[in-house]
Amino acid sequence: MRLLVLRHGRSCANLALAQGAGDSQMLRDPPLSEGGARGAAEYRPRLHLHLADRGFEVASCCVGASGLLRARQTAALLFPNKRCERFRGLGENGAVPENTPVGELYEKPDWSLAVREAARLVRERRVYDLALVAHGTFMRKVLSKITGRKQARFSNLGGFLLHCRLAGDDLVIESFEAVPCEVPFAPDADRCPDYYKA
Repeated sequence: MRLLVLRHGRSCANLALAQGAGDSQMLRDPPLSEGGARGAAEYRPRLHLHLADRGFEVASCCVGASGLLRARQTAALLFPNKRCERFRGLGENGAVPENTPVGELYEKPDWSLAVREAARLVRERRVYDLALVAHGTFMRKVLSKITGRKQARFSNLGGFLLHCRLAGDDLVIESFEAVPCEVPFAPDADRCPDYYKA
């Protein structure tokens, strides 16, 4: 099976940080910025070609994301014809407003739980390609654990592709490769949607 893990697109918290606008972690479950949404939509065809070149079946893959708005929006823009599963275990590190939706308790990230969710989908739906949208610091921790090496920060929409197989509820990783994304962002021209109030 192939497991794609991507970081969400540029969020309003990322934008606030880039513009030096105070403590971005105090924004409650921020959505994608307008530039972040545009970047994800523009990146989609290149990502799909990149995946197809590696045998990843975009047409039949399952798509999942953390329960945070920025991840779910990114998944919808990158895979618009797919239903997005809410994947437990893919949350972000840190019990701050940025990582906690209104009315919910903070959900600590847990790679083992995410892998069990993937195993369940593979067994139930007989799909062997999964695309997951998660969060940067969590992904760095996961990849550091997999490779045994410290990992650099992921850019928005960057990630990695694992070639692996399931052994029960565990993942045996055969190889991995980086899936870089260089979507240009212009913080001065970017803004958050009008409906979003921090």
